Amino acid sequence: MGLATILEGTIREIVRQELKAVMADGRQPRADEPLRGRWLTPPAAARQVGIPEKAVRAMIKERLIPHRLRNINPNPRQPKYIVDVDAVAAEAARVSRVVHNDQMPEGVTARAARIRAKTEGR
Repeated sequence: MGLATILEGTIREIVRQELKAVMADGRQPRADEPLRGRWLTPPAAARQVGIPEKAVRAMIKERLIPHRLRNINPNPRQPKYIVDVDAVAAEAARVSRVVHNDQMPEGVTARAARIRAKTEGR
């Protein structure tokens, strides 16, 4: 019995065990739910979650979501990231629930009246 035969048998057994574990899980993810631990680029994650890419990049910059560096060089000039889609979705949901009334944008009419009052010296 050669080394190649032993290695082949070992690899086959590992594959069998892995397939058995996957089949035992049985749960298939829905098409509309992001996969657990799925790492994508910020544009792809933004499309998946349905938010602007700028929002994902802001989350990375503020360190609100876990992210990994894709670059080979540990100190790149232009870092390329991948992000966890589940974390992006959770953070987007959290931010969308936080709405402050005092931060609501002022209407065009109210802004025009404020500017007119300021220029007229009232």
